[in-house]
Amino acid sequence: MSFSDRSWMYRRLTADGFINPEFVEGVDAFIHYACSQPAYMDGSKIRCPCKKCKHKCFLSIDEVHLHLLRKGFVPHYFQWTRHGEPLVASTSRRAEEHTSMNFNENDVEDGCGTNFGEVLENSYRQMVHDGLGHTFKPVGENVHEEPNPQAKHFFDLLQSADRELWPNCETMTQLSSIARILNIKSEGHISDRSFDKIIDFYSMKKLIRALGLPVEKIDCCRIRCMLYWGDDMNLEQCKFCGQDRFKPRKRSTKQKLVPWKRMYYFPVTPRLQRLYASNVTASHMRWHAEHKQEDGVMTYPSDALAWKHFNDTHVEFSVDSRNVRLGLSTDGFQPFGQSGQQYSSWPIIITPYNLPPWMCLKEAYMFLTVIVPGPTNPKQKIDVFLQPLISELQQLWDYDVQTYDVSQKQNFVLRAALMWTISDFSAFAMLSRWSTTGKLACPYCRNDSDAFYLPNGGKISWFDNHKKFLPTDHPFRRNKYKFRKNRTVNTPPPLITFGEDVLQEIEELGIFWDLPYRKTNLIRHNLDVMHIEKNIFDNLFNTIMNIEGRTKDNAKSRADLQIFCKRNELHKDLGTGKYPKACYTLDKRKKELICEWLKSLKFPDGYVSNLARCVDLRKYKLFGMKSHDCHVFMQRLIPIAFRELLPSKVWEAITELSLFFKSLTSAEINIGEMEKLEHEIPVILCKLESIFPPRFFDCMEHLLVHLAHEAKLVGPVQYRWMYPFERYLHHLKKNVKNKARVEGSICNAYLVEEASTFCGYYFEPHVNTRARKVPRNDDGGRTKNPIENKMICDLAKGPLRTVKSYPVFFINGYKYHTACHEQNMSTISSGVSIQGEMMDYYGNIIEILEVEYPALPVKRCVLFRCDWYDPTPNVGAKVHRQYNLVEINHRRRLRQFEPFVLATDWLAVCKVKPRGVYESHKRGDHSLESEAFQEDVAVINASVTYDDDEPLNDPSNQYADISSGEDDEGLSSDEEPEFDSYSSEDEDDCNLSLSCDSD
Repeated sequence: MSFSDRSWMYRRLTADGFINPEFVEGVDAFIHYACSQPAYMDGSKIRCPCKKCKHKCFLSIDEVHLHLLRKGFVPHYFQWTRHGEPLVASTSRRAEEHTSMNFNENDVEDGCGTNFGEVLENSYRQMVHDGLGHTFKPVGENVHEEPNPQAKHFFDLLQSADRELWPNCETMTQLSSIARILNIKSEGHISDRSFDKIIDFYSMKKLIRALGLPVEKIDCCRIRCMLYWGDDMNLEQCKFCGQDRFKPRKRSTKQKLVPWKRMYYFPVTPRLQRLYASNVTASHMRWHAEHKQEDGVMTYPSDALAWKHFNDTHVEFSVDSRNVRLGLSTDGFQPFGQSGQQYSSWPIIITPYNLPPWMCLKEAYMFLTVIVPGPTNPKQKIDVFLQPLISELQQLWDYDVQTYDVSQKQNFVLRAALMWTISDFSAFAMLSRWSTTGKLACPYCRNDSDAFYLPNGGKISWFDNHKKFLPTDHPFRRNKYKFRKNRTVNTPPPLITFGEDVLQEIEELGIFWDLPYRKTNLIRHNLDVMHIEKNIFDNLFNTIMNIEGRTKDNAKSRADLQIFCKRNELHKDLGTGKYPKACYTLDKRKKELICEWLKSLKFPDGYVSNLARCVDLRKYKLFGMKSHDCHVFMQRLIPIAFRELLPSKVWEAITELSLFFKSLTSAEINIGEMEKLEHEIPVILCKLESIFPPRFFDCMEHLLVHLAHEAKLVGPVQYRWMYPFERYLHHLKKNVKNKARVEGSICNAYLVEEASTFCGYYFEPHVNTRARKVPRNDDGGRTKNPIENKMICDLAKGPLRTVKSYPVFFINGYKYHTACHEQNMSTISSGVSIQGEMMDYYGNIIEILEVEYPALPVKRCVLFRCDWYDPTPNVGAKVHRQYNLVEINHRRRLRQFEPFVLATDWLAVCKVKPRGVYESHKRGDHSLESEAFQEDVAVINASVTYDDDEPLNDPSNQYADISSGEDDEGLSSDEEPEFDSYSSEDEDDCNLSLSCDSD
């Protein structure tokens, strides 16, 4: 059936508003054809091409028929490619779609018989043109000349795009099959040797190398003094240390020269240009300027003050929204693991911030730019390896880079600017040239720090360093007993310097200051909330659990406490030689209770890793906790776990700290909320200082006081923390197949991955790629079953007498289990809640039933039979108004009365978000993302108070088993690297049970 025969597809109604009989016949023919293509069906279901479904779901034949009669076909679907029809050229349609290609219109044929004036015959030909770029000219002025090498590669690709995979094959070409096989290699991390057993890998790379992006191999000095690059390209000895560039040749002078060290540089400009070469990404590169922002609300960096200040300062740059804002991140990883060879590799990653939230910071848009060669940490010499990148960024700012925007079908001058860097605190020092050790470690306080040295602990403490951030009339400023003894604070908080003022305080400027716009940036280097939160959690949990070697309350800490604080109740008992037990540590029985609770704890699927595997019931400690596990524990479990185990003064302080992180890491924040957090965090820190010893407060605890200020300037932390970059580093680590050539192995895999990702944009709709992977909890396109008035008669007859029962059900990104089904599982997905007008109802799913109503169209409805808990306030449900904690009595059921209740009958309730879903309030839709758990909106509900003096020793007057004070500062053998972060966005209810007998 030709395209002209399918004009009926968009003549659904006649002039008088009735269904066109021709349209009904055409729909029948379409369904008959779709059912004849089983490879494009899901059992007996086919994709629905109506305007509402848009091919997103599989429905039954009757449902598709009804949808098409009611809604009509999705626009421009003359070719039924998603239902098995081969892609055939349509001159008018293809000419309109691909007017972005401005080729010579003469009939130019290459040696292979490819006619350049013809319209592209399939999407893979379009891929070839997009990959080579709009400015590429395959022929010169004399069309009879032999093609140059680049043009020859182009013609080879076009030929492979047209060559059938086997004679009379209508669905696959040589290029399409190679692109898909290459995608399988990239996603499956298949080694070259294994791949060669299937197909010759070298021949494949040779064919598609024209689609790849460039890489430069640059020789380095053996001890990292310089690069043999630019004007120094031809040197054979280092001009600083005099060492040879090449290894000595052992055999003959004809042997190839091998450098001692080599780095890989991947130019940024062609990778940014490729974002504008494909319709998949080109239009999204303007999202940051086109999306609507609510006043005072920040959901993206472009909504924040730093971005707007940059736009106002550099108007000529911001006038074109296609100019790219970049972020840079780096961190080291050990490709051989903790127990293997000590080798440190440092990739440097660039990522564009123009893209919308559901695309920003995803693997496809993280550009590996530099691979710093190992085997040791480059430290301050990282600037040497950044020289090519900084030089290119200068060119992207100062010079015209002509780029073609396929979405707007026009050329424009591409410019780019580096907005900030993202790294952990050690890499922060490498990039910023500000030492992050010692008394001046804080990059905000700088010389105004009050940190001091602990003589017994041998560490720098930031204890009693936060009263200066309090209001001038706050009583903590004058308190001489809870903090450092006999010390009051009257000084104002340190001024935060911006722009050129910073230059006066840095002795040696880093290479980033070569960028002309660097001094005008409000934020140049971000503090990483991920690592700060993890370090604080480790200190807090290990101290409360009194973990030997990890606690901050040891013999040396008590000795320093006696020097700096008036806490006589915690001093060493000279009679017994023992130390009193502190009120903020747990005894053996309570530690056992916490560990057993964590061992039995269950969360919804994908919310967090299995914490039960991290529990050591012999030593009463946690091991192998990853950053995301600490993230969830800090924000979700700390208020629940220690509520009945610690004194109220201690519990309130750590709960307010937990809620601070919860509000700070929200996906949507506003300036007023961040200013409130900025005023509350000094009080929270002072409350902690009045409880814990000086050894507890290192630089990580101090940096909390600046995080809200950073969020106020730059926006939500999800675009500035290390979770996506750590995940990407883990991805790079899996690409290391040749242990002897780590950097080369990463480079080869990355180039293949770049090409396969670009090819994936042009695959047929049924081909799964990284960008099209099925969500974790996909419902298979199930409709929401809206009921219209004309169905009331059928519904009034009642459902059929037979129903279907399911133990598991997927809907709207959620996965639900029945309570019986999950008894032997490590996750819990049976909890549900309903928000009522007066109170909320909580329950567990007992059965999942699907009922069906008679007649066509098919009408199904899924029901949850639940066992509901009694929602009566203070009888079946308790709400802690101060901290918004909800507890449910699991022995109280709805419509049952029981006047007595035990403390062991209460369950804590946590609300969690759906995994893999980004909710855009402006767009009104949901898009995929894979980030760490965040609240939708920041809720500032912590009531910051301070209490009268209370003794800090345990009321039972017990003595504690205090360790000698030798802290294990390194990564212990039972801990794991940071790479495998877990996404956590499920919107089920999580019931956490905690039992504790009162003393």
